[in-house]
Amino acid sequence: MIQENNFKNWPENELPALSWDGKIPMGQVSGVFGRRPLLERLKRPDIIGPGDEVLDLGCGNGYMSEKFAELVGPTGHVVGMDVWQPYVGLVSEKRPQATEGSNLEFKYGDITKDLGSFESESQDIITCLMVIHTLEIKSIDKMFKEAGRILKKGGRMMILTMHPELFNSEAFNLDFWQFDKNDLRKYQEVKDKEGVYIHVQAGNTLDKSRNVGMFHHTRENIINAAQNGDLDILEEQDLWIDPEVAKKEFKDDPSRVFPTKPAFWLITFIKK
Repeated sequence: MIQENNFKNWPENELPALSWDGKIPMGQVSGVFGRRPLLERLKRPDIIGPGDEVLDLGCGNGYMSEKFAELVGPTGHVVGMDVWQPYVGLVSEKRPQATEGSNLEFKYGDITKDLGSFESESQDIITCLMVIHTLEIKSIDKMFKEAGRILKKGGRMMILTMHPELFNSEAFNLDFWQFDKNDLRKYQEVKDKEGVYIHVQAGNTLDKSRNVGMFHHTRENIINAAQNGDLDILEEQDLWIDPEVAKKEFKDDPSRVFPTKPAFWLITFIKK
């Protein structure tokens, strides 16, 4: 189940797809410390290149889908899919290149239920960025199984999500990233930490913040779900919050005690 409560509590005129600038995903905490390293990773030709077919699951406002379309060029094709209708409507309206005959299009759909329209072994690359921590593990399992069906043999799937060790960190009192103390206490107290839900107030470089939330998933369970879709780990990268970058981007005090564990987890899987 996708946690649409991440959107429901926001005033209509502040919804991200309706009022945030198209580049704002890169100005969020996950953009600065997660998506930017991902784009650097994609500059290597062994992941994505001209002519590739790319499926961007949970594309949001389409900013990253556009970047992928630039990388695959006119001979490639990118499809962005998102479950939230205002996002899909906005990107279709605001992105003039997202029209018939271009190399970029957007579709409305639930990435755990609506992938049946994609042919088997039709995609070279599947991306899913900052999405799976909003899903329960059973939904993640369904997504990976469909991704394994859709990917070509040797195709890659790139996941960017919260790091499994993040909530074992010793500090979270950052101006731009505040975690609910009661939720963190519950996480620390329970033995089975899979699926524990934690509320977060996340900021961005425009000095705004949003109340969001996330499920904790163990590394083992994510890997097992991927393997159920015939996907093996090719490589993984731990992404940290850098205090000096936080000072520059978010004006946060670099003398604070920053999280002592990685913040984000970038994993590349390969289809067997």
